[in-house]
Formats: sequence, structure tokens, C-alpha cells
Amino acid sequence: SVLQQLTNSRKLVRYRFWFPWPVSSRRCLLEFSGFPLPSSQSILILTRTPLNSSYLGYQIEDSEDVQIQVHTGCLLVQYLAPELTKVVFLFQASYGNVRSI
Repeated sequence: SVLQQLTNSRKLVRYRFWFPWPVSSRRCLLEFSGFPLPSSQSILILTRTPLNSSYLGYQIEDSEDVQIQVHTGCLLVQYLAPELTKVVFLFQASYGNVRSI
């Protein structure tokens, strides 16, 4: 769910992943910033878990859920042809309830 949307390309989003046992469910908060790259018909989306307990005025609630922390994330989406899109994911993540405040 989108918790805060500053612009079309900047958002704070909460995901809940329902994995089978033994991983169980996980929660993930991500801030997204998108950068269009018109010359290559693509967009670069940078993402990470917010480091503080607020995100540009939005207060992030504490949770007992096990959380996935994304330290660095990048998503490249490129239009190649009417029925062909290139998608590249790069994420460094860990899980736990540790967050710097």
C-alpha cells in the first residue's frame, strides 16, 4: 500500500510478503525515487528502507513484524519494442527488526 506519495516518481510504500514456512510473513517499507531516462526509453528507480522513524513528515509506526530491510535497491525498466521490455533488479536486503533511528 502507498503510505505517502510526494510526486508521481517519489513514494513511500509498505509491502507485506506472505511466504510459506519457515520464512513466514515479512513486512517491508520502501522509499522510491524514479528518474526517467528518455534517451534510452527507460526509467531508473532507486529504493531503500527509510533510515529514520519519519519520511518527509510521515511518521513510520513501529511494528513487531519481522521486517525486510533494503539497504540499496535499483530497478531499471526499459522499453525495447511494443511487446518487449527489459527489467533489471538489483537489491541488497536483510531481515530483522533492527532500524537506525
